[in-house]
Amino acid sequence: PTSAVSTPRSPVRMLSPSGATSREELERRSASTQRAIDKFNAEIGRLRCLGAQGEYIKLYKSTLRLFERLTQKSEEEMVRRFKKHWAGWMCEVEMLGAQASLILKQWHSMEVFLKNGHIVDRELEGAPGLFEAMLNLHKNEFDAALGNVRDARLGMASACASLLGESYARAYGCLVTAQQLSELEEIIQFKRRLTKLSETMSTDTELLLEDVGLFAPPSLMPAAARASDPDASPELPDQLQRTSDVLVDLK
Repeated sequence: PTSAVSTPRSPVRMLSPSGATSREELERRSASTQRAIDKFNAEIGRLRCLGAQGEYIKLYKSTLRLFERLTQKSEEEMVRRFKKHWAGWMCEVEMLGAQASLILKQWHSMEVFLKNGHIVDRELEGAPGLFEAMLNLHKNEFDAALGNVRDARLGMASACASLLGESYARAYGCLVTAQQLSELEEIIQFKRRLTKLSETMSTDTELLLEDVGLFAPPSLMPAAARASDPDASPELPDQLQRTSDVLVDLK
């Protein structure tokens, strides 16, 4: 019996549904990706111009739209297609979006821009930490806000020192952020003390209102007793009425 001898087959050229070769298909995809990269770069440039001109409403709306387009697909798919470009776009969009949200007091959007973690402090000026501290201050999370200030200082300390060694102009942005962090730290501490004082006053005011009735002369006892009620009848003497109004406002 003769054994069958297999003959090598000639390579088969793969065709796409449209009839183009695989190489042509790759070239078409590469060209399409390059057009998308150019378009996104143009959009990022437009956002920078809006921020430089102070058009924060337009900047806010534009960053929201571009952020939605950049996050429509999964991060893995976007990185596979655009590689390092996607991370750079996200950093720019989230930084500019957080800036516009802060100025317009759109706190929810600001939190969305900051929580993804794509912002990189390329200029070494501590801006991400500054934004996070302001957001935590708005939420009355004082310890977290102070932690953001400390982290931002540590992150920019060495960079600021080296930039100062080059020139004052190079270190100017870093010095401005350092001053902003110092002022923000004072505001955080002040607001924390004010919050604690307000909580203490809410309890102490009730005791003060009771003392008004306790130490009032006998002729004023019925009127003073009504001073602790915010809806009391305005039949109090002028001085006692003013005292009652002040205490109620403090409460």
